[in-house]
Amino acid sequence: MPVENLKDHMRNAFLEFAALTIAIQDVTQTMCKNILNIYKKGDIEQLKRKLEENEGTIYNNKSQRKSQARPNIKPENDPIVVMTRDTKVALEERILRTMRKLSKENDQDYSETFTDWETPKITWINGVPGCGKTTWIVQEFDNKRDCIVTATIEAAEDLKRKLANRIGAEATTRVRTMASVLVNGFKEHTHNRLLIDEAMMNHFGAIITAALLAKAKELLLIGDINQIPHIDRHNVFPMSYEKPNAVAKVSRELLRSYRNPMDVAYALNEIYSGIYSTQEGTRSLTMDGYDINKLSISLPQTLYLAHTHKLAKQS
Repeated sequence: MPVENLKDHMRNAFLEFAALTIAIQDVTQTMCKNILNIYKKGDIEQLKRKLEENEGTIYNNKSQRKSQARPNIKPENDPIVVMTRDTKVALEERILRTMRKLSKENDQDYSETFTDWETPKITWINGVPGCGKTTWIVQEFDNKRDCIVTATIEAAEDLKRKLANRIGAEATTRVRTMASVLVNGFKEHTHNRLLIDEAMMNHFGAIITAALLAKAKELLLIGDINQIPHIDRHNVFPMSYEKPNAVAKVSRELLRSYRNPMDVAYALNEIYSGIYSTQEGTRSLTMDGYDINKLSISLPQTLYLAHTHKLAKQS
């Protein structure tokens, strides 16, 4: 859509996220249909290959038989059901249903919806690795007006534990995952401000959707602009709003690293200008060369990083 102001960018981000969600749903359905067709043709070798590639399962309710069985899953209603890794948490249809509820009657392009919407104030907090972003969120949290939205269940549980002493059981409704918000909305609750943890991991259109659902007046984005942004795992089309750059600028930098030693902070300074460390140690890094064929992976408390999934399997 043409862009004339900030609100137009937000609407475009919302529409791009909706289009992305539809495209992902289409890709998943197409893959499952292809697997089902191969199954019906009886090409066992091709079926086995496709199921392995997509971590898939076919369950036949009539015969109670599974191909590439995945335990404890018994789909109902349809005689033959195809499942892949993309259908483990297939929320696209429910997310689109929630998004459609935001639209006014006959407002298919959401133009009226956004015209009447009060654009929220956006504050963008950018933090270096080890700066204590989670601690900062807990300290910033206002239990009278805020809701924290996280990218993962693990982050949500961590924040709930840290807020439990302050707000008790209410932490369960004041800390939500983005997926939960997009699927379930906020029911009867509204929140004046949303704190978006690890904001760069979310498509900006998802953040705008959450703001619409919450009727939020403020968005506080917390994250690391240098981390990997939201990624469309199917690469369905080029995106313009995977980050909030078109709409907002960094408002504040958290540059103090409590975790990284001085030499690590120094090495990171090329990327994080102004980063500094509270650690006293000045030398913590060493560099060694390894031959993958001679690499031992038995060292305790050691994480090995590989560039590809294939290399990780070989190690």
